[in-house]
Amino acid sequence: MATTETQETQPVTMAERILDAEARQAPEWVQSHYLAMLSNGEKIKFSHMCAFRQTPRHTGFNNAKFCEAQNNKMLDEPIWKRSWYAEQAKQNGINTAGKFHIPGIAPSDPEAWGTTGDDALRVYKKRNMSCEGVITNKQIVKDEPVKKVKLAEKIIQETCVEMAHADPDLANNLKTNPKALTELREQVVETHGRPD
Repeated sequence: MATTETQETQPVTMAERILDAEARQAPEWVQSHYLAMLSNGEKIKFSHMCAFRQTPRHTGFNNAKFCEAQNNKMLDEPIWKRSWYAEQAKQNGINTAGKFHIPGIAPSDPEAWGTTGDDALRVYKKRNMSCEGVITNKQIVKDEPVKKVKLAEKIIQETCVEMAHADPDLANNLKTNPKALTELREQVVETHGRPD
């Protein structure tokens, strides 16, 4: 909630300074909304978000902040999980000193441990994994052509026999008309696969 003071909140961090400068250079209706919220004692980030009617954008990749966040995530994990991660890495000969676990990759994988955000991004790109946040990578979906496999002769024959048993007229036609078997085989192949 807003405080009863009518003083503007002063930017302290670099991020707050950037947001403040951006809001003060925005169109007048944004500036007035922003300044009114600040004068009511609201925080800079919240005032910026409301004035621009969107959440504050990330203004750039900060590797140090990313690494600090990843290390904090590791420290927030239960002890048994951290021990398990370390054990998995040790069993596979991975030195985890000064490294953090990259989310989404098994801890036994050598590429699952990084020292910078660039390490994580490299792994996500290499494995075509998507992620959003400080590091963003979009998965590339490849439309692979459907692999056509030759229909086995045994399947063609068995299907023809099943169809003949199920339809007495077809069975009689196969006995009297030599072309009927060729047509039936073509029908089976067309429905269930390809000959070559």
